[in-house]
Amino acid sequence: MEFEGILKSIVKKAKKNKRKIVLPESNDIRVIKAANIIQQENIADVILVGVKEEIDRLCHAENIYELNNGITVINPETFNEYNKYVNALYELRKEKGITYDKAKKLVLDNVYFATMLVKMGYADGTTEQPSRTSTSPRALTTP
Repeated sequence: MEFEGILKSIVKKAKKNKRKIVLPESNDIRVIKAANIIQQENIADVILVGVKEEIDRLCHAENIYELNNGITVINPETFNEYNKYVNALYELRKEKGITYDKAKKLVLDNVYFATMLVKMGYADGTTEQPSRTSTSPRALTTP
């Protein structure tokens, strides 16, 4: 099967079994455009991690005047379950030497926060950021 056929098959399956997907890099216009397409095509429910006002500013600068209805934006700094997520990350990683203060900082990182949204059952999956390469030490770090 050629690439387009494979892609169509994946999209068809995704539409049948709709999931919540977290996109952590909301400061990348490519990610915002992808989020709009995913939501518009009803492929998945999309969660962008970031500050709504910053996302809106970036959208306007790129002549995107609004996010599609249904896209959720979550700011880790104001998330109402922030402390619960910090505690969970701390408990998961304390045997690896993470401190509570370090867990507090990591949960504010978009990638860690997105991973914790999945771990805590708020979302079904997340993506790696397009700006990070597979050779980046940080990209290889798992919470």
